[in-house]
Amino acid sequence: MTDGPSTGAQESGRLCPLCGQTLRELDESQWTAEGPVPEGTLGVYLCEGQHRILVAPPAVQG
Repeated sequence: MTDGPSTGAQESGRLCPLCGQTLRELDESQWTAEGPVPEGTLGVYLCEGQHRILVAPPAVQG
């Protein structure tokens, strides 16, 4: 797995943690169309079951 943009082949292996269906990565221009996105979000995915998954860096408190 890389930190760069995903390709279709890599996306096919990504599954929704809520229902197990395939995730598709949304283009950044589509993020807000699905609802608000917190600052610092790295990626937004939508599964066939319509779950919206946000990828963000972990919040570390020390």
